[in-house]
Amino acid sequence: MLRLRDFTNKTKDCDATIRVENKELFVSTAVLSIASPVFAEMFEQQPTKILELPGIEYNQFTEFLKCIYPDIMQDITETTAYWILPLAHKYKLHVLQEKCVNLIVKIIQRDHTKNAEQLYRHIKLSELYDVQEFEICVEMVSECKLHMMEEANKKYPILPNTNVTILKLALRKLEIAMEDAMVCELHINKDTLQTWIRRNLLDSSTQQGQTVQDLGIGYLKALRLINNHSLDDYLRHKTIRKLKSLEEYKSVEEYNLLPSDLKKSVEQFNSTKVWW
Repeated sequence: MLRLRDFTNKTKDCDATIRVENKELFVSTAVLSIASPVFAEMFEQQPTKILELPGIEYNQFTEFLKCIYPDIMQDITETTAYWILPLAHKYKLHVLQEKCVNLIVKIIQRDHTKNAEQLYRHIKLSELYDVQEFEICVEMVSECKLHMMEEANKKYPILPNTNVTILKLALRKLEIAMEDAMVCELHINKDTLQTWIRRNLLDSSTQQGQTVQDLGIGYLKALRLINNHSLDDYLRHKTIRKLKSLEEYKSVEEYNLLPSDLKKSVEQFNSTKVWW
């Protein structure tokens, strides 16, 4: 096996040198050129096979190389994913970038759904590296308080259009919440609210002639009311079943405006499990 763990030892297989932070790394043009079209072009344009890479940290670049070399193929970690993503994007290693993105999305969904600063950080990454998967953060951060968004935007300034989208989402969610509150004002206790939900939103006899869009809007209203007022679990599960029976329920605007935690519970709902 080649001694390429730290890339500081030059072997017969190393035919190029990369300088990072005034330190030399000995590499194979064949390995890097196969992995990256950008490196292939750089080596083609540089007959001496000596590349200077300014603006890159030495330790981060060596970790990047370890993910490329077939005799190493080091796994990406929750720490190195953030180092390697910009390099994978810069040098057009699409598979490696996808691995970083998938891991970071898991981190976002696990740790940062209510953290405005971290959500803005990832929105910034999505804009810098054209990562559409991080756009879930736009929806999530629209549930945060305004002063938290303002502070987060100071640290991680994002595009003005993105901020406008966030504020529009927040306003639309507020409109929906106010509409739900008007329903609740008519029902002084949980029993009467549950009865109203069953009769007006879930009863098949009241749904004749309704479009899939109308049904979806009704089921989602029922789900929000059930969730907000901690109503009967059986009613919750029945509502989710009805919602997921609609083929295009995810295309309904109100679905995309559900609170992140509630949307996650819908997506993870096991329709084959018996709840009664």
